[in-house]
Amino acid sequence: MNCYDYFRRQGRLSPDKTALVCGGRRLSYGELNDETDRLAWGLREAGIGRGTVAAIVMRNSVDMVECLFALWKLGAKAAPLNFRESAENLGLMLDISRAGALVCPSTLAGALLRGREGLTYIASDGEHSGLTLEKLRRSGRVWDAEAVPGGEELLYIFTSGTTGTPKAAVHTGEALAEFSLRCYEFGGLYDPEDVFLNYSPLCHIGGIRILLGNLMCGATLVLASSFEPDEVLSLIERERVTQMFIIPPSMVMRLKNASARGALGSLRRIRVSGGLCTREAAEELFERFGGVTLINGYGSSESAVSTFNEISREAYLKNPTLIKSVGRPLPGCEIRLLGEDGRDIGEPCVAGEAYGRCPYGFKRYQKLTGSEFPGEWFDTGDLLRADAEGNYYFASRKKDIIKSGGENVFAGEVEAVLARHPAVAECAVFKTRHETLGEAVSAAVVLREGWSCTARNLFDFCKANMASYKKPIRYFFVESLPRTASGKVRKAALEELAEKGEL
Repeated sequence: MNCYDYFRRQGRLSPDKTALVCGGRRLSYGELNDETDRLAWGLREAGIGRGTVAAIVMRNSVDMVECLFALWKLGAKAAPLNFRESAENLGLMLDISRAGALVCPSTLAGALLRGREGLTYIASDGEHSGLTLEKLRRSGRVWDAEAVPGGEELLYIFTSGTTGTPKAAVHTGEALAEFSLRCYEFGGLYDPEDVFLNYSPLCHIGGIRILLGNLMCGATLVLASSFEPDEVLSLIERERVTQMFIIPPSMVMRLKNASARGALGSLRRIRVSGGLCTREAAEELFERFGGVTLINGYGSSESAVSTFNEISREAYLKNPTLIKSVGRPLPGCEIRLLGEDGRDIGEPCVAGEAYGRCPYGFKRYQKLTGSEFPGEWFDTGDLLRADAEGNYYFASRKKDIIKSGGENVFAGEVEAVLARHPAVAECAVFKTRHETLGEAVSAAVVLREGWSCTARNLFDFCKANMASYKKPIRYFFVESLPRTASGKVRKAALEELAEKGEL
């Protein structure tokens, strides 16, 4: 069975249960299945079928959810693209994916269709005289398609590297379903009784995972298009949300200024981001939401390595360093840590390059030049370390190692210390050239509103809280950090600006 089959089964088992709440709309499993079936018929009539790559440029919405499931019912390949990307980059992704169809707002159509003959265009809004999602649903007909084999490719997720040409990680329907099933095994990360609030975009693997995990098991998904603190708290109270996804630390700290709410006791779990949750963020969540547990995890667009860790308030108070752990591997996931000599690291607490393999990882990369298949063990490009109990910790991106004066400095470790300074809102540690050290540890810092701080203040703070060779020796105070469309800090841009003296 693939991911669509499990969703369809829930439509038969619990047709009257609420499946999706989004933008003022509320659909039961039966209604969502029916609308998906009608859209699938319309898409088929428009020439989209098994094997077609359909690119989707939309914000989180009921339409986008229906579009994804309708494509998967047909055996078509959904390629959700980041709506924050420029038209130029979106066009490049269309070319890489070999898209045969495009679903997007009519305001984008002109730029994306130019020079791309034969691309079937479907407007996601009603301001178009040609095909629209609404018109395709109006046929009222349902196509009972033959079952799509689990091994068929159903999803293209574009990786958001900070440099270089993008590429799509290609997933099969069987692998997507298998990941969710393993999550059930791992402490019940999804439950039919859940009401899950998610604002992670459905163009990211995290958003797709949450969509499938909930709608495959029969839970209720509350879908938002962005993180607005007052709206988040209002949705928790109104919908009696039991789980939510939030990206610390900056998003968490925005809750401090949100209106106080009384009825938030339904929330029992909050998922946070892989190894990046600060103590300040954790304590804010525990204080705001009472008896919740935090689920920290690690993964990527390729899903070759997946780890999770559940941390209660009591466990956190007993051992605050647990908040930095990304936990243990999901069932079926194997991890190897290799040193610079290429050998396995056996001793605890030593960082090594992480390699993973599992039965639910991606199948291949789709690149501009064609396909690229991974080896048996997938190189994550990240450095992890494991403690004696088998808990993994994120150390750094491989490219985030700064070789300063012959010593390896993990940028992530330095960022974690800087983030503890009360004046620091955000920071990014990167390398700059140095005559004697080779590479200097440098930091770009965004200060909290209303706070003042000098480079000397930060230098002294770091000196007191880390080994001397790790502390940044250059500080750049900036209003904001340059980021990719998916929110990753573009450290290459910081290095370039610093080199030009423009930072």
